[in-house]
Order: sequence, then C-alpha cells, then structure tokens
Amino acid sequence: MKNTIFSAKLFDELESLYPDTNIDDGKSFYTISAANQTFAGTHILLNDLTPGQAVTINVRGPHKRYKTFEMLPVPVEYNTGCADRTELNGGGFNLNVIRRAPFLIYEVLKPFMNVTLVKTETMAIAFRCLIENVEKNAAQNWEIEVTHNGVTRILTLAVKAFTVTVPKVSKDDHKYVNWLGHNAIAQHHNVEKWSKEYIDLIRRYYKIAVYSRQNMICLWWDDLFDLDENKLPVLNRDHFDTLVELADEVGLYWLQGGAFASRKDNDWDATEAELQCNKMHIPGIGEKVLAKMYADVYAYIQEKGITERWIQSFFDEPTNKSAKVFKLGTDILKKNMPNVPVLEATIAEDTILDTVDIWCPSINKFHERQDFFNARTKESQRLFVYTCLQPSNNYCNRFIDMERLRPVYLGWGPAKFDNIEGFLHWGGFHIGALPSAIERSIQFTEDACDYLEIPANILPVGDHIIFYPGENEAFFCTRSEAQRIGLEDLFLLSLLKKKDKPVAEKLIEMLFRDYQDYEKDVSKYREVKELLLKSLSC
Repeated sequence: MKNTIFSAKLFDELESLYPDTNIDDGKSFYTISAANQTFAGTHILLNDLTPGQAVTINVRGPHKRYKTFEMLPVPVEYNTGCADRTELNGGGFNLNVIRRAPFLIYEVLKPFMNVTLVKTETMAIAFRCLIENVEKNAAQNWEIEVTHNGVTRILTLAVKAFTVTVPKVSKDDHKYVNWLGHNAIAQHHNVEKWSKEYIDLIRRYYKIAVYSRQNMICLWWDDLFDLDENKLPVLNRDHFDTLVELADEVGLYWLQGGAFASRKDNDWDATEAELQCNKMHIPGIGEKVLAKMYADVYAYIQEKGITERWIQSFFDEPTNKSAKVFKLGTDILKKNMPNVPVLEATIAEDTILDTVDIWCPSINKFHERQDFFNARTKESQRLFVYTCLQPSNNYCNRFIDMERLRPVYLGWGPAKFDNIEGFLHWGGFHIGALPSAIERSIQFTEDACDYLEIPANILPVGDHIIFYPGENEAFFCTRSEAQRIGLEDLFLLSLLKKKDKPVAEKLIEMLFRDYQDYEKDVSKYREVKELLLKSLSC
C-alpha cells in the first residue's frame, strides 16, 4: 500500500478545477458571502491519495442541511472555435478559452453521504450548504474534516450570511428553459418510455432543473401525440397528463410546446418545411395536419385550465430563406391557438416581423442588433435570448472550456437589459444512447471500427448537455450551478433596482457591461456580490 500523507485545500466553486491544479493555490480557510435561502459552496481538491482506500467526510456547522458531491472529471478533447462550432471543423483558433485542449476538468457533481472510494491519486469534492434562518447578518462557519489513510485535514468554509432572502424559483421569476430530450433520456437509461422507471427518471431531471432555477419545460410532439396506422398524429391525453402533472409536482410553471415542424430535409437553404411527425410537406399536405395538432393541443390546455401557462413554437431557428413558410406556419398556429404566444429561437429578423410574439435571438444577435429588438419590445412584443453552438470567442455561453463566470453572467444580462424576460438553451440533455454512465461531454462518438474524418457537425464541448445521466439518476454540474448562482443574483439585483436603482446600475457596471465585456476575476465578482448583499441587508 502506498504510504503517503495526503493534502486537501479549498477552492472557489466558480474557479475551474483540474486534476493537475496546483493544490498550493488553495486555502484551508475560505470566506464567501451568501443570501438567505441560497446555497453556499466550495470545492475541495485532494492529492497524494491511495487508490482503493476511502475518503470520509465529517461536517460540523449550524445545521445539517448540506450535501457533498464527488466531482467527476470529463475530457475536453478539442476547443470551441473562435467564430463557430469548434477548432476541429473550421471554427478558427480561439484565444478565449480557459485551457488548450486536450485536458480533463472537474465538471459533474455526483452526490455521496460521507464516504467514497478513491480511484485516482487526485480527486475533487464539492460541498454545498443551504443558508437559512438568517435573522441578522452574521457568519456561519462550516468545519469540514477530510480523513484518508488515518490522517485528517480540517478545512473551514466561512459564510457571511445576509438576511435578504432569495425564494425558490416561481412563475414570476426570469423564465428559463433547457430543452430535455425525453426520448434521449429513455434511450440513454435503457428504459421504456412511459414506464414507471421512465417517469421516475423524468421526475429526477425535472427536479434538478428546478433546483437550477428553471421554471419552464419544453414538451415535444412525440410527448403529446402518437401516430396512427396512417401516420397521422393522435393526441395522447394520458401522456400529456403525466408530463403536466410532473411539472406541477416539482414546480415547473411555464409549458412550451416544442416545434412541430422543421426545415425540409434539415437543409438550411430550404424554403419549405416538413412536419416532424411524418415528414409531410408545408406548403403541401402538411398544413391540414398541423392545424389539427395545434387545435387538439389548444382544446386540451383549455380543458385543463393551463392556457395561460402555455407558449407554442412552430419551426426552430427560421432564416431569411425560410421566412415565407415560417409565416405560413405561424399563421396556422395563431388561428388554431388564439392568444397563445409564439416563441421561437430566431435567426431571421426583419423578414419575419409580425410572426412571433416572443423574439429569441442568440445573445450575439441581440448584441449586434439591440436597437431592432428594443423596438420590438416597445411595440409590446416580448424578448428571450438563447445560446447554443454559438456564440463563442469572448461571448457569454456555457461551453466546458469557458470560465464558469460566463454562465453566471447569463443572469446578469437581463439585469442590465431589463426587457429580456427569459433564457433558452437547446442542450439540457440531448445525447442518445452511449455505453458510459457519465457522458463524455462531446458529440464525437465514433464506432471503434470506423476510421472517419472529423464530422462536420461536431458540437462545442458541453453544448448538448447541462444535466448528466447516472445509472438511474440525474446530476447537475459546475456550469448549471454557475447559471443558478447568476439567476439568484438576478433576483437580488431586481430587488436592489427597486430600492436604489443608481446603486444597482453601478454594481452591474462593475462586473457586466454587455455579453462580451465583463469581469473574469472571481475575486472581483465575490467583492461585488458582497456589496450587493450589504446593499439589500442594511
């Protein structure tokens, strides 16, 4: 047995942590500030461990509402591109990444109680505690004992707890949706869709979504419809009931009807659309079927009394070339679902005026054409923003090779630009069936026997996943935690705007000017966060 004396140090949860991080950069005593009813956290790096032996955790603090997580490393095998997608497929060399690929980074948070088995000489543990019962601004100290091979290290997380409270996410908070692929969840976990095991899994994914301050869920055509013998969609009320009941149970208020159509043959130059359920063309024979689908959903949501919660889509990311068919489809939607707002992730702009009620440009498009979108909201239209495989470079996004402060600032954006009411991302969970319990965070999953060129459609690292699969459970990660923190900040900044708008605007300006101009120093972020909390708790 290897006879070593291990080391353990604390790191800020928003700092990137790698297996080869210099442990001497950590601290034995670390202080952060937090609001009442939020989660304070730190990451613990351990090295010189003996594989095959246990690490045990013993925590002493003001209460028992804390959790420990083993942090699982994932590989970053290529960097996101500077202009598009990745460096592997022509995206350009990106100077704005946290490290040059390939590398491993601690990313996935797998909960454990107080003992876990050491697999490698270095590991990382996340500690999270609920801040509660704060009657006056005061310190809450957490003493964390880490024991391995008979040696104990004592670490202290000191939380400056403030009285201002961030309540659980509700319908009145910033709207936030990650698209979860329900079929992908069933396929990856090898469960039959609509079985008890499947429903239990969906509940787990929905719960971690709400924990991450998501208050909106997307339901797809094949969640709501079956195909009959003629390949025509028939509403399945039982399935519809199940998903709405699960959303109600965990606190997902807003319901998005996912796109029922897409561009023909998935061709970005297509001027026609096709139904996702049976590939019927629009224009063509698909309009009648599409109208019935919308009418059936509308009748259901009216009967169930959830019409005010429903938001509907037609065709994801319309371009100028598909603008004409997009208008045709949204006209059918509006006719059959009166007063239901139309939300779409939009690429086209001027060519699709009067088609959507809720615009949703990517944050770089919002940045480039802010006057256009401001004009839309002045006309009583509404505004979300989204990220996906772009933007990259120095824009805020959620790729694994970006600073964890960037997802935080996705919450500060709507504090700066207060006509933004929501955030959308396609990649909540879209990975399909893979052999590993923890997906490798990349889309490149070539079969062992195939010697192929790098696929042209390879995605940036982490673009298609923010909630990770375990054996029969769902895990969040450092990126989803960072975005949760940013959305908690948004709630606090909104309170301060009501109390003292000039101070709120000054604090925002200290960290966030726009989506590609922001502070990357975590210590600076912590200083401003404390000022924010003090301003609300005095």
